[in-house]
Amino acid sequence: MPKHAPATQAALDALKAQVRDRFHDVKPGHRTEAIAAGLGFRNFAALGSHLDDLEPPLPAMQPNAHRMAARLAELGYSQHSSPRIPFSHSEVYEFACQDGTDPNCAGRLREKLPYEGLSDEQVEQVIKDLAVDLTPDDVDRNQLDLSRADRAELADRGFVRLAVSFRVTCCPACGSDG
Repeated sequence: MPKHAPATQAALDALKAQVRDRFHDVKPGHRTEAIAAGLGFRNFAALGSHLDDLEPPLPAMQPNAHRMAARLAELGYSQHSSPRIPFSHSEVYEFACQDGTDPNCAGRLREKLPYEGLSDEQVEQVIKDLAVDLTPDDVDRNQLDLSRADRAELADRGFVRLAVSFRVTCCPACGSDG
């Protein structure tokens, strides 16, 4: 594999370490194939040939847990079908402009998610609804200090729905929040 930009190589090494820690019983070659699948590539060789050209760049990308689990299942690791792969969702996602000053604005803003360890379904829920249903494990993992009402909802329903808000609410077309 060719030498990559330092930030790209560091991100790849960190991703390999996360996958190794999560899937210690999976062969190293199969782990790298799962990484490639999670990032949308047929195999690791294809990923390697495009690694420095990715948009967004690899340090900002988050592997898709379902694609990783599907690839591992193809390789005979059916016990890894869980969509909860404990990666930090530090990827930058695109959301509809939240500024509201232009009702016809089709602009997008790019932000990181405020919670760690979300499943792909939860990430999709945030993107679609700007809210997320968190389980007791999610609340503990993110060390959230819930209000009394939110704690009661969590106890009664087994999850609590929290709104997701961002520091920046408008896209570049609308201007700056500054």
